[in-house]
Amino acid sequence: MLLGFATLSAAAAHPLYLLPGAQPTVPGRLSPTPGLAAAADTVASAGGKKYDGVPNAPLVYAISGLHGSYVAGGKTQFALLADAYARPGTAVQARVVYDFDGNGTADRVETYRYFAVNNVANWEQYTEVIRSGLLSATGAFADFRGGSIRFEIWSALGNDPIDVRTGVPAGGAAQSKLTVPFVIGADALPPAPAPLAVQTPPPAPAPAPAPAPVPVAAPLPTVNPTPIPVTGSVVKPEVAGPLLYLRSGATETTSAALSSAPGAGAAADTVPAAGGQKFDLQPNRPLVYRATGINAAHVAGGITQFKLYVDAGAAPQNAVQVRVSYDFRGDGTWDRVDQYAYYAVNDVPNWEEYAHNSRDGLAFAAGSFADLANGTLQLEIWSALGTVAPQVRTGATLAEGNVSQLTIPFRFGAEPVVVLPGAIATTGGGTTGGGGTTGGETPTVVPGELPERFRQVIGNLAEGTGSSSHPGTISFPESILTAANHPEFAPAAATAAWSTETLTTALAEGLAAWRRPGNHGSCVGCHTPDAIDLALIGYADATVKRRALDHVDETDADRIVALVKAQRR
Repeated sequence: MLLGFATLSAAAAHPLYLLPGAQPTVPGRLSPTPGLAAAADTVASAGGKKYDGVPNAPLVYAISGLHGSYVAGGKTQFALLADAYARPGTAVQARVVYDFDGNGTADRVETYRYFAVNNVANWEQYTEVIRSGLLSATGAFADFRGGSIRFEIWSALGNDPIDVRTGVPAGGAAQSKLTVPFVIGADALPPAPAPLAVQTPPPAPAPAPAPAPVPVAAPLPTVNPTPIPVTGSVVKPEVAGPLLYLRSGATETTSAALSSAPGAGAAADTVPAAGGQKFDLQPNRPLVYRATGINAAHVAGGITQFKLYVDAGAAPQNAVQVRVSYDFRGDGTWDRVDQYAYYAVNDVPNWEEYAHNSRDGLAFAAGSFADLANGTLQLEIWSALGTVAPQVRTGATLAEGNVSQLTIPFRFGAEPVVVLPGAIATTGGGTTGGGGTTGGETPTVVPGELPERFRQVIGNLAEGTGSSSHPGTISFPESILTAANHPEFAPAAATAAWSTETLTTALAEGLAAWRRPGNHGSCVGCHTPDAIDLALIGYADATVKRRALDHVDETDADRIVALVKAQRR
């Protein structure tokens, strides 16, 4: 992932600044750059109980996608500015959680002794050395390889909340920050893994009780899976490639399209103002751009990218923010959410480029990528700061320039497959086998019009010269319509009597199973996007199912068999 660290130079330790916006249920961010304006996040009260060493409703500040080398002998440091104002009897406590390989498991956890906050209204500094510092540590340091850091802060004592100072600009006094003992950057690691430097954590002081096992929280952030409600018309665009353009017409209540074709002329959609409030990482009245019914294979290692052109005119202190959400199966649940840092728009009337790597880049990502099977893609943009309504440029032609666009890491075919009895409409792609790719775009095949390229491929397979791993394959008859009594297609007689509804169901369920990631990826990774290769080659049902069971469960295997039979009709 491309995060803020990718542009840092090598150093023995890196400060990470606490940016505003954390709540007990909403994570805040650790950033390699200071904030824009001082603010205060509120730590929930302990409710008169004692939570020494046990996080309770903590504020969490996090950063992920880290690559870097541990500096042998280095230690974690922090300076946290806290204030309980005139409220006595409160204390704040901190814990640092390292996940070095980004797998969601805590590899090293450091819990520090709590700090009793005074009852005078002023910012006090809580550091890693207060009251003898470290209370407990588990796990050893290691190099970061796609890892993450969580800085957790909670009330250990008292009946009142405590404020933590965040977002202080560069050069400002009283900055809250965490400094970690790593050389972090895009080029910090050698090509081959080096032996990991290990530091034995200091033991807990003798009087302190042994710490309870550290609960490992689910990977941050927790994302509400409910789709953002949008009323009005939703345009279903033609989706044919990973580069998608923002079309004009989005309002607070009506979404607009993401399309593979640029617009016909530049326009501007108005992003509702933040009303003087701060909505960092919290979509508020967003403009929504959406594409539905998408079928595409994920490209391993790819990332979401975007370029949006925004303008707030001559108004100062405004910022916009973006979130990109993926629903891979089109079932109404967001499976992957990429949330980006907000972008401060200048006060000069001009179009500025806000990109996926602007400022601190990706703030967080939740969920893993998968293939899109009748999926939905959504980009939201809203005002994170300010009092005026910015604009986003939409619908521009390539000749006009400043074209707002989204690029997603997928290999696309055409629009979702639509199959009618007696014809097979296919998505794009290539026919692949154990080691080769025939390349090109899969054409539409209709009875009596088997393309020459397919004749050649199927002929090679029949003669044993193709890339198929299955011996004994045979060429399908000249017409794609299967003879009901063909010895290799005994089930064809049954499919001949299928109704249009039965065919439609078999195709819909079969295509979803065909494109769903299995034990070794999805079927489209080694076959055509719609199983036309199996429909054209003489495999019996038992053979198709046996091979499918190596990758999917029995239900999906049966759906794939039905898909092949349906495609032959």
